[in-house]
Amino acid sequence: MSTSFNPQLLPSVKGELDSSLAAIIRDGQTFFAAPATSLAALASARSELHRAKGVLQMLNLRGLVAVCAELETLLDELAADSRLATVVHQDAIQHALLGLTHYLDALAAGAPNATLRLFPEYQELQQVRGLDTAFEVDLFFPELEVALPPALQQAQAPANATSHIKQARMHFQQGLLKWLRRENAAEALRTMLGALKITARCVAPPQRRFWWVAQGLLDCVSLDGVPPDLNIKKSFSRIDQRMRTLLDGGEFDEEAALSEMLYLIAHSHTVNETVEQIKQRFDLETYLPEAPPLPPGQTAALLGNLRAQLAAVDETWEQCVLNDAVACSRFAQQTEQLHQLADQLDRNTLQFLSKQIYAVAANIEKPEHAQAIAMDMAMALLLLGSGIEHYQHLGSGFHEQARIVAARLPQALLQHPEDSGKLSSLVALYCEMEQRDILAPLATEMQNNLQQIEQTLNAFFGNAAKRAELLQVGRMLSQVQGGLHILSL
Repeated sequence: MSTSFNPQLLPSVKGELDSSLAAIIRDGQTFFAAPATSLAALASARSELHRAKGVLQMLNLRGLVAVCAELETLLDELAADSRLATVVHQDAIQHALLGLTHYLDALAAGAPNATLRLFPEYQELQQVRGLDTAFEVDLFFPELEVALPPALQQAQAPANATSHIKQARMHFQQGLLKWLRRENAAEALRTMLGALKITARCVAPPQRRFWWVAQGLLDCVSLDGVPPDLNIKKSFSRIDQRMRTLLDGGEFDEEAALSEMLYLIAHSHTVNETVEQIKQRFDLETYLPEAPPLPPGQTAALLGNLRAQLAAVDETWEQCVLNDAVACSRFAQQTEQLHQLADQLDRNTLQFLSKQIYAVAANIEKPEHAQAIAMDMAMALLLLGSGIEHYQHLGSGFHEQARIVAARLPQALLQHPEDSGKLSSLVALYCEMEQRDILAPLATEMQNNLQQIEQTLNAFFGNAAKRAELLQVGRMLSQVQGGLHILSL
């Protein structure tokens, strides 16, 4: 049985729903005018609300059902003790009923079924009942029946799938425990992600949707894409529960767990291609309430502050690369301020790139660390500067470029081997940037690298025992080669 909302069914019951909501509003007004003597009006409102909720359930409008359930609970409390009735209760109920009416009108006119638009009314109902915190995820019900990428459906499960899943769950739990204890969190997340990939290959294609989304969530967490105020632990626990049910055949509410993971991904930065694909397949942006854009004057002021802060960051970075140890700690502080400024801009603009720059900067403790990523950090700062200058025209191309740069930075810091494919992508990206923006800084970085290479070779030829320094020459030459490609030389 489908759990999807079918908009073609709404017109046939829209009149009935409108009448029910109008009747509840009238009965509510009668009750609040004289709570002690108007319990019959309250009973009528409760009965009408219960009937309307049943119709909404039939339509699979689960978010509206959740709002109605909260309304029902509040009306039940008032029925149990009419002395609780206050103007605050009346306002909350009135706002919720009008919100439902307007939402159904918009839905009938073709608006998307994004129940989060009713979160202010839902939150008000819970606050009136004395609940301190309301959760947006309670109203997040994306369409789950979407076509998966062909690659996910083609791979065949191995014959000994159960033993693989059992082993994968053990690794996932070990990684989760380390992550919760903050013991090498990056390595723990890689272990957990590896376990998810194994599990995904061991289940039938129709079941891979859950594991694909779970992998996307791990990617978001690994690359600091999820806002810090969201609860990730609950989803990780549910992933472990799902692994257990694959082994013991127990019950599991996959829709709730999947919706919760998609909620986290929807609010996350688009950290890689997998996350981008998940957002597009499930059309997650549709289910988020539209944030009003910043006033033009405020945006211009923020961009001006960002431009000035970036200039200071660039200067400090040059000092850091030139063996100024004090500049390294100053660079981390300045990039944090840069990220805080970017965080105030409109959603999904410069936040991800600035956050990745700061995350790497926080791990640069001495000039040697800076020198290892000199070219990559210079590219990241140049891209951020380009984003500031072309802020009004940012598109998917900029975000793809930001993901490539962000992926290179931590790898360069750890001195992992070059990925030629990513290097080619990075070359292509910078060929699109204006030469006037990148020529001088890139030339300076390449010149610094060549000078260091010359010094290293001179030291070696003067004393053949100094072979250890030669290990850095290949990396620096690779960076120079990338810069030459960028400049088409």
